[in-house]
This record gives sequence, structure tokens and C-alpha cells, in this order.
Amino acid sequence: MDKPDTTIKFQLSPDEINKIVDKYYEFEIDNISVVHKDLGTIVIEDNCMIMPKLYTILCQSKTKLQDIQIDEGCDDLSLGDVKRGKSVKLFLNFVRAIVKSKPEINNAPQSDIIYK
Repeated sequence: MDKPDTTIKFQLSPDEINKIVDKYYEFEIDNISVVHKDLGTIVIEDNCMIMPKLYTILCQSKTKLQDIQIDEGCDDLSLGDVKRGKSVKLFLNFVRAIVKSKPEINNAPQSDIIYK
């Protein structure tokens, strides 16, 4: 809270980039295309009622603009979004594992915010 904002710069190797791209297609993220008409975005619907909703946003592929919102903290996905939601969560976990392996991330200053 009393520390300044931190910007952490890190590089992805060509191999890491290729692995991320491969997983993007393996998990068929490129095929997720149903757009929520009111938001202009793809929303992975869930049945969780916890508020406020904290969405993770995944966007932009090489071939098309995608804006996908998912509440990663909710595993009670709506019936029509179970497959899409699981694919997005697997992809995000894969990317997160690569990012967390970076020394720049591991050596970043710790937040002093108290969570309850």
C-alpha cells in the first residue's frame, strides 16, 4: 500500500513463445467466438454469485481480435460454457507457469497489502 507501483520487465524466449502459441491452438482458444452482444466481448458465463466479479481478460490472437473474460475463481461454469471455460483456464495456467518461472518475477518486490 505504501510502496510505489512496480513495473517488471521480462523476456520470453522464442521457444516459450512457440509453446504458448501451440497451447493456444491445442486448447482451441482460437475457436472461441461467441460474442456477448452487450459487451462486445466473449464472456465465459458461470453460476457463482460472489461479488465483485474479478475477471481475467485474455485478448488478441495473430489472426483475429479476441477479448475473453473469465472469473478464474469460479469453477461452477454455466452448462454451455464448461468446455470453453476449462480450455481458457488450462491455457491461462500454462502461461502463468511460464511467467512465474522468470527470475524477474520471482525477485520482484513483495506487496505489503494485507489480505484477509
